[in-house]
Amino acid sequence: MDIIRAYADKVASYLPAKLRSDTADELFDSLSEQFEEQEANVEPVDFIQQQPHPIRMATRLGQDEPMYLIGPGMYLSFIEAIKIAALVVAVIHISLFSLGVWSSDKVIQPLLQSLLGIPGTYMNAVLAIGVVFVILERMGERASWLDKWNAHTLVQQSQNKKIPKVETLVELNVSAIMLLWITGAIELPSMIRHDGIWLTDVSMTISEFLIGAIVLLLVLDILLAAAKLAQGWWRASLRVCNLILNLVWIGVLAILLKTENLLTVANVVDKENFSDIMVGVNTGVEVALLIAIVIIGWDGATHLYYLAKKETKQN
Repeated sequence: MDIIRAYADKVASYLPAKLRSDTADELFDSLSEQFEEQEANVEPVDFIQQQPHPIRMATRLGQDEPMYLIGPGMYLSFIEAIKIAALVVAVIHISLFSLGVWSSDKVIQPLLQSLLGIPGTYMNAVLAIGVVFVILERMGERASWLDKWNAHTLVQQSQNKKIPKVETLVELNVSAIMLLWITGAIELPSMIRHDGIWLTDVSMTISEFLIGAIVLLLVLDILLAAAKLAQGWWRASLRVCNLILNLVWIGVLAILLKTENLLTVANVVDKENFSDIMVGVNTGVEVALLIAIVIIGWDGATHLYYLAKKETKQN
């Protein structure tokens, strides 16, 4: 009955908070009773597939509630659209903030610009979406995109864990910033200081092949993060992709860890004065790489555990 519970919870999620718990329980009991009374031997997922789209069912169950800004048939679809818009606006402004920090050596100004820009951008997006829905309603559209839906997505949600959006957004922005930096699109600010002098001419001794591999991995990381945001729930295919990327990243980081003098000072007249600080810097980089390997290894082990657990359950 997990699929019936998943459907009831999904329907209730579109309703006001005060209605969700009771509505989910009542709908689950009602559907469970209908399923048990069926004469034909129908699988639970096929029974749920016969039900209206969760948004349509929520609209039907909540029709007596004063919750509609747009016509009842369109309202919940409108709410879903502005939720997606909020996520897109957040990604855009976090990216702009990150780029502003790395390109200007300042934090407060880009942060304020990003934060102050969010309300205006989001309100414009909501207004544009609202106009689109009003036009669709006036044209007689009845949310036909809800006519086709797949109950198997509820099976995945009932069996799989939810993907944390904040964590995924952080991964997306870090990968994007690193990609822009390593391709030369942006420059990092001076980060190393010795005896009051910023070491701005610091370079990495990495082969072009390894740089190309890192660029490819970062692009794949960005695509995977986008897929995770779109899916919202862990699927076996996403876990496998994440696990493979983790293993490749561990290999690349291990190569970097074995590279002697990964960071060097270029274009400095008297390099001997900086030898001590560079030894410390490279040691710090090695420690950071080790920590990264441990974190990525733990994440990979987690995905492997859930994949093995799912395989065991199926057998």
